[in-house]
Amino acid sequence: MNGSILQVKNLKAYFYTSGGIVKAVDDVSFDVRKGETFGLVGESGSGKTMLALSILKIVPQSGRIIGGKILYNGKDLLKIEEDSLRNIRGAKIAIVFQEPASALNPVFTIGDQIMESVLTHQRLKDRHSIEKLALEYLDKVHAPNPKKIFYDYPHQLSGGMKQRVMIAMALVNSPEFLILDEPTTALDVTIQAQILDLLDEIIEEEKLSVLFISHDFGIIGRMCDRVAVMYKGRIVELGETDQILHSPKEPYTMSLLESVKALS
Repeated sequence: MNGSILQVKNLKAYFYTSGGIVKAVDDVSFDVRKGETFGLVGESGSGKTMLALSILKIVPQSGRIIGGKILYNGKDLLKIEEDSLRNIRGAKIAIVFQEPASALNPVFTIGDQIMESVLTHQRLKDRHSIEKLALEYLDKVHAPNPKKIFYDYPHQLSGGMKQRVMIAMALVNSPEFLILDEPTTALDVTIQAQILDLLDEIIEEEKLSVLFISHDFGIIGRMCDRVAVMYKGRIVELGETDQILHSPKEPYTMSLLESVKALS
């Protein structure tokens, strides 16, 4: 692994509400190396998803990025014009959201939604080639019957199959950096294991750099090379995954690990 593909420096992203300012991401710094799977772990509400949305500059309307840098291959994404950012977002940096049922449009077929992703970035133009590519990526995520699923609507698919579709949509433009935001949330243990096996296979095959977000230290331990522990908008501990798992220094990290042991 050589160099960093992503560097987050002193990032601040706040929500401005009627009750005051919520510091969702508060002076956060870390880097993701090329070819690395970097974990971000913390309980719900710690700021993990807001950080992911900030990287892509798609924060909710009530949120605002107020400071810091997000360097992708040395280029500060916070200083890039929206038109130029569209050539990176979804094409070079892709995201798999934690709720596929919400992320997929209920009134369009799976095939139409995957093809739209290709058309947005003008990777291909003729329908036959785009459809062939969409089917190829449905097969890549081990959809059991790609031609059928291509014409299905989201409500016709199981939770695990929806997540496979989301992974296919994220990969179809051949990104080099992938953000996985709680990709196994709400899946039962068996399906969760299948999705993690699939991600292992795809990350290796596509040679991806990955930001893997989770509240589950068990999953982080399996998937990630390094990990940052997030609490109340800040990173409280960062290091090699084995070191964090076996010799944590921060009380919050220790309590997270204890909660995993209590559930096992």
